[in-house]
Amino acid sequence: MKKILLLLLLTVHASLFTFSQEKKVTYFDHMLFYTFEIDGTIDEFQKKLKTIGFVPSTKPHTGPYSAGIREFVQFNDDEFIIVVFYDVKTNIVYRLKTFRNFDSEFAARGEFSSLRSFFLNGFPYSFYYDKEEDGFPTFTLMVKRYPKDVEPDLHRSVGTVSLQIYNSVAEGYPYYISEDYVDILNQEAFQKNCDDDL
Repeated sequence: MKKILLLLLLTVHASLFTFSQEKKVTYFDHMLFYTFEIDGTIDEFQKKLKTIGFVPSTKPHTGPYSAGIREFVQFNDDEFIIVVFYDVKTNIVYRLKTFRNFDSEFAARGEFSSLRSFFLNGFPYSFYYDKEEDGFPTFTLMVKRYPKDVEPDLHRSVGTVSLQIYNSVAEGYPYYISEDYVDILNQEAFQKNCDDDL
């Protein structure tokens, strides 16, 4: 099962790299997750996730948010989880996080390094920085909307993706990597809706 999951992940990551290379000098509106934009309603996005093998989790979400999120797993396997955040007023998706469990720090660091290289190659028009937190590397990339921009400006970007390794509490998996994707247009619209409620 792990070999099938790894093969599928490598195939999908290669597809994203090819897709982003084709669009690297073209303006696009929304942050990419694999080969599709983080946009549309939660139901539309759920259909997209289904095409790459993700189904809604049967477990209730236990995080700090109860409304405006859906959790997905691949092949009903807890090794790779996606949490999708959406605006409960409009049902528009604005963010997603993936969580991949690893049984060793070595495996987690190896995957982190591969993902970091993948994002740098897949989004050549971007700003990025590396840090360390709690003894683990972190990586954040801001994808430019306009390739000629020379200064980082979050409001002029398509979105961000952040990678981080964490110690895990999952049984049998002492480490996990989180990928955090934020679409700027939809996240700003969500924030405006929240501000309008105040």
